[in-house]
Amino acid sequence: MLYLLVVGPSEFLLRDFVQSMGYYIQNFIGLSFNVSAFQGEAGEAWQASWTSFYWGWWMSWAPFVGIFIARISKGRTVRQFVAGVILVPTVIGILWFAVMGGSALAMELENPGILRNSEGGVDLQGALFEMLQHVPGSSIVSIGVLLLIAIFFITSADSGALVMGMIATGGQQNPKRWIRTFFVAVTAALAIALLLAGGLTALQTAAITIALPFSVVMLLICWSTIVAFTRERRAYARAERAQLIDKIGDYYGLEVESRDERGIIGAQPRWLRQLQKRLGMPVSPATPIRIPQAILDAERSADSGPAPLDVDDLVSSDELSGYDDHDVPSRGDDEAPPVR
Repeated sequence: MLYLLVVGPSEFLLRDFVQSMGYYIQNFIGLSFNVSAFQGEAGEAWQASWTSFYWGWWMSWAPFVGIFIARISKGRTVRQFVAGVILVPTVIGILWFAVMGGSALAMELENPGILRNSEGGVDLQGALFEMLQHVPGSSIVSIGVLLLIAIFFITSADSGALVMGMIATGGQQNPKRWIRTFFVAVTAALAIALLLAGGLTALQTAAITIALPFSVVMLLICWSTIVAFTRERRAYARAERAQLIDKIGDYYGLEVESRDERGIIGAQPRWLRQLQKRLGMPVSPATPIRIPQAILDAERSADSGPAPLDVDDLVSSDELSGYDDHDVPSRGDDEAPPVR
């Protein structure tokens, strides 16, 4: 791809990349619901050989690729997973189609019919190599493409065999080699049988047939993912609240009572707190907060003496008050007489 981008019409390919991405974003909703309803049997055949086939192709690969990517992405955040699995491959895929398809379009625009066969059509299986015949260093580039295709199939078969081995062994992270070799042989035999039986049409039919029931499973997987994320968010919220309660006492000098120290009545029930929230009423905390005993003792010791205004009331109720000197004026008598 990079080689064609450099030696080919680079400006045209980059313009095609930008325009294709804008066209894709602009028509994503419309193309998603386009079923060629007004084109009759020709539209149905085109949908079956292209749109439905690619949907079925990727759906049939979903369980293998999903488990494999989840295994190698252990420890990554959801944001990193989405960026590395969805966003980056999408941009690279658009660039790939823009470079490869744009190179063929540039050749056709410059020399009409250069990639067509004697019947006026295009050989889908050999169109790539037909295009490479018109680029500099075609022989070396063709060998490199064959090598990349071989690496693609080998790595795909290896990862697929790994996932099938994990499923067959009940979730083992590293199944035995003979199990992986067995699934590689079975997959290769099935692919060869389908190609010999009906060629690419049989492979397309098999992919669509397998993907149709699995589409329901994928919808359930999407719903399960939403439920799992919701539960995880609630768990994180509870953990943050618990951490806040644990640390807030260090800042304010308070400590939180445990659940067995709620007092005689205890905390309010959950349904009553929810009702108070909806009515806009103040809600008492589920776990009460009390002042430490040391602070209460210090408060009592600093304020243990009675107020000056209450001294006479205390003295009047004292048992030894009968021995006091009655010549001492009381609180009301010690006021200075008014100056005349």
